Amino acid sequence: MRPCPFCSVMVEYSATRCPKCGKPITPKPEPAHRPVMSNRPEPVRTPIPPRPPTPKSTEESEDHLPPIQTHLNKPRPVSPPPTREGRPRALKVETHFVKGIIVTFLCCMPFGIANLIYSGQAKTKLLVGDYDGAIKASAKADQWGNWGIAAGFIWYIIMFIIMRSK
Repeated sequence: MRPCPFCSVMVEYSATRCPKCGKPITPKPEPAHRPVMSNRPEPVRTPIPPRPPTPKSTEESEDHLPPIQTHLNKPRPVSPPPTREGRPRALKVETHFVKGIIVTFLCCMPFGIANLIYSGQAKTKLLVGDYDGAIKASAKADQWGNWGIAAGFIWYIIMFIIMRSK
């Protein structure tokens, strides 16, 4: 196939008229071979012989090597027992997020912020499946929240006594 010199439609080498524009075309003989694009010689390809298998001695055997430590063979966190469908049951771990917000705005801001940080950690660990870590972070969040409530009440009592004395 070659392009028509007038409309660039591909036509057969033996065609005398273009099928699209209808103009006469001089037929050209079909090329016998593809033209060579460069003058470089063709590279010589030699097959690579296969590598002979190396014999293993008893000292280098895989049975005697220490196991490779990866994240796959580390002990996994304890998961809850599965349900009837076979999926693991999600434990309900209270994150104490609402307590953290209340402590932050009404009682003592530093304790409330610590409560919010630990409640976020508890939620994240619960979603990942680290139930033991979620329970520990939840306990820490509860502890910071309780301390914040106590600090807030003590602060309000001190402020009440100061205001009454004036």
